[in-house]
Amino acid sequence: MRIFHLITTLDVGGAENHLLSLLTRLPRPEFELHLGYLKGAGGLAPRFRDAGIPVTDFRLKHAADALVVRRLAKAFEGTDLVHTHLFKADVFGAAAKKMAGVKRLVSSKHNEDQYLKDFAAGMVGRMAARAADRVVCISEAVRRFMKERGLPEDRLMTIPYGLEERAPDLSKRDELRRAFGAGPQDFVVGTMGRLEEQKGQSYLIAAMRQCPGRLVIVGKGSLEASLRKQANALDNRVHFAGFRSDVHDVMGAFDLFALPSLWEGFGLVLLEAMAQARPVVATASGAIPEVVIAGETGYVVPPSDATSLASAIAAVAADPVRARAMGEAGRKRLLEQFSIDRMVDSYASMYRGLRTGGGSLV
Repeated sequence: MRIFHLITTLDVGGAENHLLSLLTRLPRPEFELHLGYLKGAGGLAPRFRDAGIPVTDFRLKHAADALVVRRLAKAFEGTDLVHTHLFKADVFGAAAKKMAGVKRLVSSKHNEDQYLKDFAAGMVGRMAARAADRVVCISEAVRRFMKERGLPEDRLMTIPYGLEERAPDLSKRDELRRAFGAGPQDFVVGTMGRLEEQKGQSYLIAAMRQCPGRLVIVGKGSLEASLRKQANALDNRVHFAGFRSDVHDVMGAFDLFALPSLWEGFGLVLLEAMAQARPVVATASGAIPEVVIAGETGYVVPPSDATSLASAIAAVAADPVRARAMGEAGRKRLLEQFSIDRMVDSYASMYRGLRTGGGSLV
């Protein structure tokens, strides 16, 4: 079965990392896989190529680039199924799929896409989604969001993200903590994500003014300058680590992982924290309560609430025994509910069903 995946960008991000995990594990030669992206530097492209997956940069020039549709349609010839990821890929992929005469189309929704609330963009997005045989949502929260935005309920299905099992590794913990300006006795709160409004880092910085410990912020984005300015009031208790590719090691350097998102389709980084048995403090945004079990694997607090964040962080810091128990419970939950094998098997079953003309919803 020849499947062509199309994604808007192939730079490092949650959707892109998910796609890398999926495509490198789908059984071959049963599935002949091809991948294309529309814009960006394509930082992850070499990793797909190293796994034997051909990658094409379609070099989208602007939002009305009709030539890209023609190039996509040419690339889609002979394809059994097109699978798109993210808004621009959904729109251009649906148009090219029709031009190429491909029989099946799948669209994955990786977030509670705020553009769907906009009249014009929402209309285009819904048209593209309605052209799909299946719309895969990465959480029940995303599925509800898409249903509320008018997407056909009979085409919506849920397949949560999964993460490869890796044993916790604290071998670089002390070295990294020193690099982050933290001593052996410091309580270190860490967060990872794009420095953008969605991720809510400003509330976490505000929370740290009300509780002990040091904060490490991993990521880059348009809000970095304003977040650095806000952090100046904390007397060097906040360290901006920039982009890091060694997520597993960095997560092990934290005593607590915090995710203060204002909205969140899933939060793949939560699974990274659970893999390292880190307790979690996160907001009750989107799918987060599906991943973090309040009072068991961490604490879940209201979004946009620095005081509640601070109280939860302080509670973890004050009870190391309970914190360790929460971290271990989180790792157990990862292995039972969010394994990479479970995710890949779900996608393979969907593809097989669509190939035979059916495709049961899960």
